[in-house]
Amino acid sequence: MLNFHGTANGGAVFALADVAFAVASNSHGVPVVGVQMTISYMAPAGAGDRLRRRRRRVRQHADDP
Repeated sequence: MLNFHGTANGGAVFALADVAFAVASNSHGVPVVGVQMTISYMAPAGAGDRLRRRRRRVRQHADDP
């Protein structure tokens, strides 16, 4: 999905990041939700570009198993 500049729609990119965040956050068997999420767009993605997501849990709360 491209915007009128011919680059990937920021909302679509954010949605991809949100799904990766949810998968990483909920990968340890305890349902959790995010309170805040921020994204910095380093460079635009254009038509034909492939967007990949990587997810990694950085910190675990002491109450999590």
